[in-house]
Amino acid sequence: MTLLRPARNDEVRQLYDVWYRAEMFANPNPPSPGEAPIYLAHVLATGTLLVAEEAGAIQGFAGAISRGNIAFLTDLFVDPASQSGGLGRALLDAALPPTGGQTRCTLSSSDPRALALYIRAGMQ
Repeated sequence: MTLLRPARNDEVRQLYDVWYRAEMFANPNPPSPGEAPIYLAHVLATGTLLVAEEAGAIQGFAGAISRGNIAFLTDLFVDPASQSGGLGRALLDAALPPTGGQTRCTLSSSDPRALALYIRAGMQ
């Protein structure tokens, strides 16, 4: 059973590892993983950063920050082994729930499946 819960400070590296696996999945010659980006700690401190955990392992994560009347999805990544099972939608709904009058958006994505999810969720 998958548990959605707030991320902890000591999990930022694990979140980066999920990102790396998701982004480099189809790359036959991926670069070496680097350091976890410091912005994840900023999202954790100033916004919402959630993880999807199953059997003690992080399967995905989502981050969001609200500024005024706009809620920004900063991240939504699911480990390739856990994709296409609704986990991304569950993380999106938990991190960025629909609210009356608030614009929900994201600034960057090149994944056609992610874009379709965002459009279905009414994001801009």
